[in-house]
Amino acid sequence: MGFLWFKSRIEKVLDAYERHGALAGFSAEVRQPDRLKSLTAIECAKVLERLEKLSKKPPAGQSYNDHFNPIAGLLDSEGSSVDLGRLDQLIDRIPAEHQDRRESLYRVLGRLQTRESLDRLMRRVESNPADPALKEVWSALITTVRDPKHKDILFPRLAILLARTECAGSVMEIANAFTDPPHPLKDHAPRLLDFLEHAEDEDLRSAAAWTLGLIGHVNAADALAAAASGGGGRLPVEAAQALLRLGDPRGSERIATMCGNPRLRWRCIEYLKEIGRQELIPVALRSPDIDAEDQLRRWLEHGMEYGKPPEEVHLLDASRRPWPGKGVVDCWLFRYRYGDAWGVGMSGPVVFSLSQDLDGQPIEQIYQAYQKWDTNPERGGPAFQKLADQVMDEGE
Repeated sequence: MGFLWFKSRIEKVLDAYERHGALAGFSAEVRQPDRLKSLTAIECAKVLERLEKLSKKPPAGQSYNDHFNPIAGLLDSEGSSVDLGRLDQLIDRIPAEHQDRRESLYRVLGRLQTRESLDRLMRRVESNPADPALKEVWSALITTVRDPKHKDILFPRLAILLARTECAGSVMEIANAFTDPPHPLKDHAPRLLDFLEHAEDEDLRSAAAWTLGLIGHVNAADALAAAASGGGGRLPVEAAQALLRLGDPRGSERIATMCGNPRLRWRCIEYLKEIGRQELIPVALRSPDIDAEDQLRRWLEHGMEYGKPPEEVHLLDASRRPWPGKGVVDCWLFRYRYGDAWGVGMSGPVVFSLSQDLDGQPIEQIYQAYQKWDTNPERGGPAFQKLADQVMDEGE
């Protein structure tokens, strides 16, 4: 008589993940984000068992094709019943050259959002601050930092990574998310001032300016004023808003001037609203058209899009029109330029820019293209959704 072995749901899902790798993980997450989360202790043990087996094999090809990482992602949901001792042992077994795998496991520790998991992550920071995988510590703590009860677990230990310039910006961003005083980096103001004055990387100088303002470090005022009067992108804005927080009049003068620069405007206005100094926003800029343009500019500058300001933006159309599922709404179309290429982006019911070439097309056709995109249930990608359905069916 033959022996029948029936795989559990989680084992079938793990088989699918191991066959399809990151694509299966991403598609299942997008399609049904709750069905593969909140794993039981038994299911977490099965995931760890699979990771332990995979850890004995080197990644095949590029790191983004490594099946280890999406499988580890099954554990990084808040409240999952992960055996932290076993997870720690797994981290210790990951070879030094497999940085991406350690990053994935550090992300699990961070996103579990328990005192014990965060404490274990901070022990890693203390014991091996030079670990290359800690460069991405921000992604491990992106959700955790919003909870003030974790502040005393992360700091001052996380400040150790200020010694690594490639980590310092992430540390400042995490610290700045804790809004209740005292600021987690208040005792590190001299180091931050040194970053502001001497660092070569503009993003690091910008983060230092932002943080010095939040700390209220008045001794940085002259250095901030110098940075605010210089050129560049984010740095002058960060320095000017920091001066505003310090109560230095040079901040209000400079930020009001920068509001007139379309490339800097949205950041300036955002900070003025955050600080409660809306009266410094020039009256001419308090219009729906400017707000719509700034929304698109912000979207275009995101790191997942162009990552920098467009060289030109022009209003193409502003009108009220019916939009599927949203009634009659205000809509804006803008032409924008990067190099020799022009595109058409939209603000209003959606803030987006289609990758297809819409420049030069009739206005109504452009709106129809955006409506079709916005109402398309498969806009995340038919191939992803087909594979997600396959993964979920295999997991039943």
